[in-house]
Amino acid sequence: MSDETLEARVRAIAGEVLAGARAINEDGAGNWSVSELHGAPDLSVSQGEDGHVSVSVELVDEDTGQLMPLLLATTRGDVSRPGRAAKHGLLAQAEALARRLGALDVRPEGGESSQEARVEAIAREVLRGTGVDVAVRQDDEGHWKVEVERLLDQGLWDFHYQVLATTRGDVPMPMLAARLGLSAQAEALARRLAALDVRPEEAPLLDDAAEAFHGAVEDLRQELTLAAHSLPEILSIGGGLHWPYLEDDSVIRRVLKVFVQDVRQRLADEKDWPEVIEADRLEAAFEDLRGAGIIAVMGATDTLSGGWDMMQELAHEQRERGLSPWGAVFFHHQDIESALEGHPLHLAFGELTDAEYRDEEKDVVVARAVMDALRKHGFEPEWTGSANTRIELRPAFPWRRRRSRVDTTEHLHFEPLPGELLELLPRLRTVALTGDGMTPYVLSGMRSSSVEELTVRYASEEEARDALPDLVARAKSRFPRLQKVTVRDSREYEETVYPS
Repeated sequence: MSDETLEARVRAIAGEVLAGARAINEDGAGNWSVSELHGAPDLSVSQGEDGHVSVSVELVDEDTGQLMPLLLATTRGDVSRPGRAAKHGLLAQAEALARRLGALDVRPEGGESSQEARVEAIAREVLRGTGVDVAVRQDDEGHWKVEVERLLDQGLWDFHYQVLATTRGDVPMPMLAARLGLSAQAEALARRLAALDVRPEEAPLLDDAAEAFHGAVEDLRQELTLAAHSLPEILSIGGGLHWPYLEDDSVIRRVLKVFVQDVRQRLADEKDWPEVIEADRLEAAFEDLRGAGIIAVMGATDTLSGGWDMMQELAHEQRERGLSPWGAVFFHHQDIESALEGHPLHLAFGELTDAEYRDEEKDVVVARAVMDALRKHGFEPEWTGSANTRIELRPAFPWRRRRSRVDTTEHLHFEPLPGELLELLPRLRTVALTGDGMTPYVLSGMRSSSVEELTVRYASEEEARDALPDLVARAKSRFPRLQKVTVRDSREYEETVYPS
């Protein structure tokens, strides 16, 4: 039969089964009403990519007039959302509709061979009779996840999803599955899904996406070479012509995979460096200057003017902490790029003042302190003696700087740093991230011997409460020094657990 004929038959059956049906509605504020379903436009029939036809009814939010589609049954012969159908008083009609549609014996050519259709079929079989509503969706890595659709108590229009099992063959939130009374089903589902042997493959990038990918990879490699920013800073504020402007999530994921490989290769290369390199001696000189009240920064923005703006900001922060910085020295990214080509670094210096005009005599005092610190650590700097010229660091050397000198982050808002790199931040103490059903996988990709606090923000209190026990169990195995796990929602809810 043609698609048009099939849809017409499905619509006729649905109209007959649902004639006179009365649906219970709620406006989100606890006000209940009963509306009668009377066919179009309340009834909708559509054919999916797998060739099967589904029937939905449009329920109305009496307060806002918003239409909320409720998928009732399909030509597979199943009730699609038994939990929601029951809550709306439509379960009997949905079951009758499913029987009638199943009797049509629709067998789409090739439809049931798709991965999504196979996952859906397994989920329906394993969870039949439990009364729970499930959805099947694909995650960012290309695996399929079977999610429990959970209605929130405060209204029929609010519901969220929690992952029950995936085609990786695991149950990501076993404690939640147990609380739902679905442990056995979740484990059986995970085994059945694992047997599908799903191996996600990335589709080739089109020309524009490929150009953006390669450009972004080079942008991040350049930032690694400059060694002016920590790994989180590289990803959040890194420069270049491509990385800051990427919007395609699939391209971003591919770039980050290469970035992880590049970082690890960089650390492997560092193992062959001499025990003390020129940048280590320069860092020691700058540390001496910091101890003397001079702000000293490597890679201070992209330009000279931007560098001076940064010096003033840092000076303001230090003064608020009760310190008294009086001078500054720095070099910027363009200076580093010049050094990478074999030229000596040029250092800017001067007093720190809010006055419109600088005192050149005080600038000279800063320069002399910088010259002394550089000579102390084995350099032979050159300077004309004028406050209007920069110090030239000699002898020139090929610029390279150890990641351990840069990656000193203590507090991290996780996105978009790949979890595999967390262990490369030796001073990291706190991690904050946005949670969803895939957060257990995010945590599984992390490891850190320094993290003590984890905070996860969810969209709703229900999700946060559901996730907390599984988060604690998963995080404890990844962060041996963990002392505190907090979940919160976007409003006022917050709960903290102190793992033993």
